[in-house]
Amino acid sequence: MKITDYTTANGISLTTPETNLSNQLSEKYGLLVSEIETTAINQFTKQEFPANPLSAALVRFLNVAYRNYILYGKMSFASTPVTVSTYDRTKYLLLKLDKETYFNTID
Repeated sequence: MKITDYTTANGISLTTPETNLSNQLSEKYGLLVSEIETTAINQFTKQEFPANPLSAALVRFLNVAYRNYILYGKMSFASTPVTVSTYDRTKYLLLKLDKETYFNTID
């Protein structure tokens, strides 16, 4: 399910820039929200934390982009380059939507 479809179905209010970012993540990078994805992984400790499906998808995007930066010297997701601004905006969206998951997995 596209991010904006998930947010609409679950009554999550996004600003216009956040909606634009969500559309970009779904359409350009193919990031989808799966109702069965309910854990988010801290990429450094490998510890899993319970998370809602949207937060889990955002963490997955951030982890993959960062892992590719470490391995190949540039951020990417699904073979598509990720700009630093997209990465940062995604982090801030996660922080806004789910502070606990952000602090458990990203910060």
